[in-house]
Amino acid sequence: MAWVVIILVLIGLWWAYQKPDYGVTPMMGGGYGVSDSASSPVSSPGAPMMEKVGNMIYPDYYRQNPDITDTRQFLKTSYSADIKTRDVKNIVRDVRGIINDVEGRIDSSQESEKYSYVSFVVPKSKFDSFRDEIESLTYEKLITVNVSSENLLDQKQSIEEQMQSATSTLANLEKQKKTLTTRHNQTLAGMNAELATLQNQVPYPTDRANAIKQNIDNENISYNSQNQNLANQIEQAKVTITWVEKQDTQFGNNIETVNGYVSVNWISYWQMARVLSPIHPSIILIILVLVLWKILSLSRVIPKIELV
Repeated sequence: MAWVVIILVLIGLWWAYQKPDYGVTPMMGGGYGVSDSASSPVSSPGAPMMEKVGNMIYPDYYRQNPDITDTRQFLKTSYSADIKTRDVKNIVRDVRGIINDVEGRIDSSQESEKYSYVSFVVPKSKFDSFRDEIESLTYEKLITVNVSSENLLDQKQSIEEQMQSATSTLANLEKQKKTLTTRHNQTLAGMNAELATLQNQVPYPTDRANAIKQNIDNENISYNSQNQNLANQIEQAKVTITWVEKQDTQFGNNIETVNGYVSVNWISYWQMARVLSPIHPSIILIILVLVLWKILSLSRVIPKIELV
């Protein structure tokens, strides 16, 4: 029996120094990785949605360093939670229900017996309620949460600069078109006046009149070409303005939502004990074995061990 006690103590010590396996966490690119600790931050490379999750696709020329005098804030919030549980199926069902309750959107999901994953978008106005519900699904020590925010002022300033440039271009083109039409009408008026004067002369200067008529034809051809070119540029400028307005709307929608994911991992009783207990379970096991051995020794159920 003494050897049994010694073996149990050694097994307990061995377990005490084993690294727990808390399941899998989603990796970039759709793979999975092993999470080393229940308290490890989910903003590590294993978190797919936190990698600039809130950034929208804008042209590469948006300013990297916002004007320091501009103190506006356009915060994009991202959220992730990693839950350890014995009941993966029901927890995931609750997560889906919470997303639907706050009028959110599920973008992708994956479910299995021991691992599930849900990525989502929820309105920022209901984010606090959403977060409270998610984090109340389990004990505090069995959930790891990461909330991050980024000020997208650089993107907003880029959109504003593009709008200013597009509207300025449109105004300039419209001014050119108006000037072109005015000059064209004045030129035609002068030519037609000269032609009318020639018609009253005797003998009628046919060569000069024909030259003026040719000039009128050339003027009309030139005007029509330039006018059409400016009209095309004006139309393109209006298309650009519409595009920038759409980007600004998308930017506002992006700011007013929270992107993120919730991953749910199955956890064994032993792992749960390691997370929840203030004392390592192996130490508790060793103490219980020693106490049991002491009681059995005093009761003469097992012989005392004497070190010689």
